[in-house]
Amino acid sequence: MFIKSPIVRRTAYLTLVRSHLGYATQLWTPQSVDLMRKIERVQRRATKFILSLPFFCEQSYTSRLIELNLLPISYWHELLDMIFFFKSVTGIVNLNSSVVPKIHVTRVTRSYNPDSPHFFSRKCKTTTFQRSFLNRTTRIWNTLSNDINLSVKLPLSQFKSLLYNYYLSALKSVYDPENPRSWKSICPYCNSSRSLNTNIRCCF
Repeated sequence: MFIKSPIVRRTAYLTLVRSHLGYATQLWTPQSVDLMRKIERVQRRATKFILSLPFFCEQSYTSRLIELNLLPISYWHELLDMIFFFKSVTGIVNLNSSVVPKIHVTRVTRSYNPDSPHFFSRKCKTTTFQRSFLNRTTRIWNTLSNDINLSVKLPLSQFKSLLYNYYLSALKSVYDPENPRSWKSICPYCNSSRSLNTNIRCCF
């Protein structure tokens, strides 16, 4: 490849490849282990390309992500979910009730901190509905609001920064490319939710 600069290669990847992986993720984000593993392979290959590493290299995927200041695709999709959820509950994005019926049903009585409300998701009879956008994001919001004090009063830029730092911290402390339970705030195996920065205690 005639492009030698890692900075240029990283920019090319983010512009030409990862941008496609982030389009309308609220609708199609994979929630099964097999599909998440397949889509993560795209970035695994990309990190080697950016750093000019051979296909078989000793540097781990996690260390390559940290060096390039990138999040795993699974974290990044969850980050995009939460940003869209924040825009929805703060009125930045107006969701048409015909597209997402009864969205306001997810609101419940505010907790002691009026700026950090908790939400609830409707009861689900199917796995598909259980993993749908509104249901998974309300659970993640409730988990994160207890862990990093999310607030609906935050400016969007500050919310994005707070959330990105949270996922970056999780990448450095608990992310394991070989352990699917560390890929999401909601375990893809047992469907329990937790803060990513806590020890994994589910599925035992």
